[in-house]
Amino acid sequence: VYILSLFMGLAATPLFAGCHLKSLKKKVPIALVIANSQYRGGTLRQSLNDAKAMKKLLTSNGFHVIFKTNLNEKAMNKATYQFSECLKVTRGVGLFYFTGYGMQLKGRNYLLPVDVDIRDKADVEFDTFPIRKLFRRLSAAKNRLNIIILDASHKNPYPIFDRRGLARESPTGSG
Repeated sequence: VYILSLFMGLAATPLFAGCHLKSLKKKVPIALVIANSQYRGGTLRQSLNDAKAMKKLLTSNGFHVIFKTNLNEKAMNKATYQFSECLKVTRGVGLFYFTGYGMQLKGRNYLLPVDVDIRDKADVEFDTFPIRKLFRRLSAAKNRLNIIILDASHKNPYPIFDRRGLARESPTGSG
């Protein structure tokens, strides 16, 4: 409900498959929606449906939506980099939505690419997408406001880690 109230009053804009810098106007809100559902170890059935619903909601509320599915680690890095570059141009509201597996290690949160194969703690650091990287990229965009929604599965796909869920983590300067 709170998130919906942030979008009220925004004019509807067409949906883009990606960010086309030359066609974007200043202050236009942009969203990156990532649905990772087809993991090596199985499928998260609801992730794609949740992401499609979010895409529809955001589009109907005036966002340019960049919609990505089943990204490996390199593709997640590229998508978040391009998203932050778009925000640098528009300086509008940015919204990042991720649905898939997430995990924490030592108080840090990580989003899991679909091709990840975690066997030990080093794999978490080198083969996943750290949420801190997203914080840095969005901070560098210097746009008006960024909203991050992590719809990460509570199910732990890697039994070597006994902690479920994500740690409370926020960028410097946020409330």
